[in-house]
Amino acid sequence: MNENLHPGEEWRDTAGNTIQAHGGGILRFEDAYYWYGEHRVPNQGNSIGVSVYRSSDLVNWKFEGLALKRGGHTDTGPDMVLERPKVLHNFQTGNFIMWMHIDSPDYGWARVGVAVSKTPLGPFSFERSFRPHDQESRDFTVWQDDEDPNKAAYIAYSSENNMTMHIDRLTSDYRDVSSRDPCRAFVQQQKEAPAFFKYKGLFFMATSGCSGWKPNRLEVFWSRELLGEWKSLGDPCVGSPDQNNTFRSQPNFVLAVPGHAGCFVFMADRWDQTQNGQTNTEIHASRYVWLPLCLQELPEGTSDPPVKLEIRWRDVWSFQSIQEERSEALSQAAQHGQLQDVRALVAAGASPEFRGQRGWTAIMFAASRGRADIVRLLVDGQADVNARCETGSTALMHAAWAGRLDVVRYLVSVGASRDAMDNEGRTAAMTAADRGHAAIVQALD
Repeated sequence: MNENLHPGEEWRDTAGNTIQAHGGGILRFEDAYYWYGEHRVPNQGNSIGVSVYRSSDLVNWKFEGLALKRGGHTDTGPDMVLERPKVLHNFQTGNFIMWMHIDSPDYGWARVGVAVSKTPLGPFSFERSFRPHDQESRDFTVWQDDEDPNKAAYIAYSSENNMTMHIDRLTSDYRDVSSRDPCRAFVQQQKEAPAFFKYKGLFFMATSGCSGWKPNRLEVFWSRELLGEWKSLGDPCVGSPDQNNTFRSQPNFVLAVPGHAGCFVFMADRWDQTQNGQTNTEIHASRYVWLPLCLQELPEGTSDPPVKLEIRWRDVWSFQSIQEERSEALSQAAQHGQLQDVRALVAAGASPEFRGQRGWTAIMFAASRGRADIVRLLVDGQADVNARCETGSTALMHAAWAGRLDVVRYLVSVGASRDAMDNEGRTAAMTAADRGHAAIVQALD
């Protein structure tokens, strides 16, 4: 079993075959993830259908076949364009709804297509293709707001000759767009490849520019109302010479990672550039660029929106490594007294038990520096107040040594042991006595 992700490298399924899920998206249903995408083969410009892969860890994927096959409807014939499939699960009907970009060979149709299945593996039955509100639709995405009590779902599609993005709510059965006029966003900005995500009640959308199969700069937008005004956050890509062209890729989906608050997977396609005339016939050789998209909450009033967003290039990474990096950052923030960073990292799920220099945990650093505010945050984040460093000292001993009376009193109140001894058999009170901190000795009596 693999544990690591290697962005931009060939990715094989559990049978050893190259994964074919281009322009796709992820559905999480029950205890599994389902990855849908364009199934491409050599020397053919169009996909042969929509593939589906299943995984429990987002790294090791089993090919489950074609969820939607070509044919059976003129709109999915062999010469028609079928791209960017996305699947939603409708909690009211129990159906799985697949949306896709359907187009004529010259991209003149500019439609969305809808297919339905009773299971996530399919087979999906194609229903129809249409233009939402009689408007062009090329690159698009659909997205479900899991925080909404009604599980409302939305669509964003590049329209008006790819000059403006349209955003609309889907009907309750997810098989059509609402009757209201769509929200027009990024007017005359030529944006495509949209991908929604949400954090702390704020909506975000990753987009690319329009440059055919060639990569360009990523731009992320945000809004407090999904059907309201959208503002640019700029390009969050860092850490590589290719950061100005989205690491030579184009976004297709952003997945929230359960159990990792503020951590998302930015999913993109690195399209193969081998072309035969005007048609790219080697899309099957395109690679996937999956990277951590990390959001960090900032204090209200310091920026608008109050979040920091970053997509950093990594040659190799794992979900475990991201958690370890956050936990190390928490330890360093506590060491340097950076209250807001500590608050954001605790909220993002960083572990306060990471061991830094000399085996110190974050609460030990904060206690020794008299930062009662940070100590409280760490305790709220389930920090172990009786953890020991390499010398056997606890946070209480570090606070007693440094003469931090308020921290000592607080730690005792939340269960720090007064009787614990370090490797030399010394308690916190003994340490305070040696340092001449009479008030602490009295507090520990």
